[in-house]
Formats: sequence, structure tokens, C-alpha cells
Amino acid sequence: MVECTATCGVACCGAANFILSTLWTFALSFLAALAALLSLIGTAAAAYGAWWTYNKAMDTWKWLLGRIDTLESGLKKEIADRLTAEGIIKTLITKEHDEHTLNETNIKNTIADEHKEHTLNETNIKNTIAEEHKEHTLNEDNIKKTLDKERSDRLDDETRIDNRIDSEHKEHTLREGAIEQEINSERAAREAGDRRLGQTKQDKGAPAVQLPGDGGRGGNRNPGGTVTQDSNPELFNQLKRLGNCQFGYTWHRDETHANGPGWTCEKGGHHITDAALEWYKTN
Repeated sequence: MVECTATCGVACCGAANFILSTLWTFALSFLAALAALLSLIGTAAAAYGAWWTYNKAMDTWKWLLGRIDTLESGLKKEIADRLTAEGIIKTLITKEHDEHTLNETNIKNTIADEHKEHTLNETNIKNTIAEEHKEHTLNEDNIKKTLDKERSDRLDDETRIDNRIDSEHKEHTLREGAIEQEINSERAAREAGDRRLGQTKQDKGAPAVQLPGDGGRGGNRNPGGTVTQDSNPELFNQLKRLGNCQFGYTWHRDETHANGPGWTCEKGGHHITDAALEWYKTN
């Protein structure tokens, strides 16, 4: 009986130890699997975060590239317009120069033709004088008068030619002056445009007007200071125009706004500082 009890006890203890060892092994395996699962989840989360960050960076890069392309297209268009204007001006100058050159050539040809005619006339006159002198010695006075008349006509022709040359020269000078004025006007317009652009950039330093969506909304208003269309039409219209508030809300005095003391519309979406209001009144 004692031996049987001892044997049963040993057997029971061995079975219990086996069960406990099995449970302990299972628990360790479960914890290891859980740790591996958590590590896998952490790796997946890190990978998703990296993927999300990469996509946001790519979206930002594409947006920047789009802005750069837009600015580059605008700059290319402006350069093309300026080059077109310069080409037109150069074409006009070339045309005027060609016309002037052609006129000078025509004038020179006319002078040469008239000179040839005058030379021929002088030759004929001299021949006539010689013949008439030989044949009509008694008519020398008439021949002299004829010579004087021919000489006077020639001088008149030369005077007319000189006057014509002077007139053509003056006309050409006036045309060149007009073209030069056109070029100067174009240059002045460009410089004025550059100055306006610079002035616009400087004007950005003026006190800003609080528009819808800007920060600083929700300052404490002072109900005691209000402006409506009926109470103060002039100030109300200035605030409405400068604040871009098109709904006609009442304006309340706001001393604690983040942008500085001033006036805030009833809905809180628009704010005009005292400094901005004063600046726009004086400028």
C-alpha cells in the first residue's frame, strides 16, 4: 500500500511538472510571437510614415516646379514682347534710313543729270556765241543779254536745287528726331514701368489690411465704440472699402487685437488697425 502510494505520487508529480513545463514553453513562444508582431507593426508604421513624408515632399516639389514654370513662362513672354517691340523699332529705323538713302541717291542723280544738261547747254551756248560772234558782230549786245539770261536761269536752277537739298536734309533731320523721340519715349516707358514695379515692391511695406482668414481674429471688442452706416457714414465706408467687407456689418472698436488696436467687423473676419487707417487716409 505504501509503495503504491509513493509510485502514484511520483507519477502525479512528473505529470504536473510536464504540464507546467509545456505551459511555460507555450507562454514564452506566445510572448516571442507577440514581440515579433509588435516589431513588425512598428516597422510597417515607420515605412508608412516614410512613404507619407516622401509623397508630401514630392507634392511640394511638383508645386515648386509648377511655380517656377509659370514664372519662367511669364518672363519669356515679357522678353519676347520686348524683343518684338525692339524689332519693330529697328524695322522703322531701317525703313526710314533706306528711304533717306534712296532720296539722297535720287537727288544726287538729279543733280548729275542737271549738271550734264547745264554743261551741254553751256557748250551749245558757247558754240552759238562763237558762231553768232563770227556771223553777227553787230549783235554782240543781244548775245550778251542772252548769255546773262542763260546764266541767271542756271543760277536760279542751282538755287532751286540747293533749296531742295536743304529741304530734303531738314525733312530727314526731322524724321530722325521723331524716331529718336519714339525710341526715348519707349525707353522712358520701360523705365517708368520698372520704377512702378519697384514702387509696388516698396508699397508692400505699408501697414497691412487684415483680410478674411488671417491670424489674430477674435480679439475682445469694445461694445461702446461702434460705427454703422447711419452713425458715421464716412468712417463706415472707409472701413468697409479698406477691410474688403462687402456685407455691411457694423464695425466695433477692438483695442486688444493681435494686429494692434483698430476696428473689427461684427463677424470678426475683417480688421483695420488705426495705423493702417491713418496711412490710407494720408496716402
